[in-house]
Amino acid sequence: MPDARCQIEDRNPKSKIENGSKGMPAMRTPLTASESRRHLRSGFTLVELMTSIGIIIFILSVTMVAFGPLMKSSGLKTASRTVRTVMEGARIRAIQQHRRVRFEAQLVVGTEFSTRQWTVTPNAGDPLHEWTRLPEFVSINTDGAGNPIAADLNDAAEGIKAVGVTFGPDGSVVRVLVTDKSGATTTDDSPSQMFRIRLANLRETAKADMFRYIHITPLTGGSVTVDEAGEVY
Repeated sequence: MPDARCQIEDRNPKSKIENGSKGMPAMRTPLTASESRRHLRSGFTLVELMTSIGIIIFILSVTMVAFGPLMKSSGLKTASRTVRTVMEGARIRAIQQHRRVRFEAQLVVGTEFSTRQWTVTPNAGDPLHEWTRLPEFVSINTDGAGNPIAADLNDAAEGIKAVGVTFGPDGSVVRVLVTDKSGATTTDDSPSQMFRIRLANLRETAKADMFRYIHITPLTGGSVTVDEAGEVY
């Protein structure tokens, strides 16, 4: 006699379907119209996306305005620190090697540099001398060799394009050579008075933040950096 349970299962097609579907992945039920609308609303709309982008742009603009002056000042500080470090490197090299060594700052126009950018080297004239670029928009001038420093940074007739400071074996300054924009040179072979190398930030408008001065004492070759108010850095 057939098993009663088997007969019951045969009479119940739903049970056969359920038994046969064991171990197989369940079929995905299509979304209803209301569920589809809810699903679409869970993403970003165009208005929300544009609003987010606008907020990001506003934050970036405020940040740039806030940090702009700091970045300008940082460029001038970096330039003055680099000039002093390279100059001191030339002085130390002269003492260690017991010979004359020339520090030089030179304005480079075009080539791989920007339109106007200053470079410095601690061993000008050596076959393997290396150049270090200063930050852009920093200009150099000096009252060395008896030259006056131009007061107007925008005066194209004023200014220089190179300055050289030669250190002797004892570390003192034995020569200052300045080349102006016309190519004429002025030389002081026996400097005795303190002279200055001025670095100017061409993007700054406030005079107090525009200049840094490197004061150089010829007798010892030592230098110190001061600002427009005379504060030592």
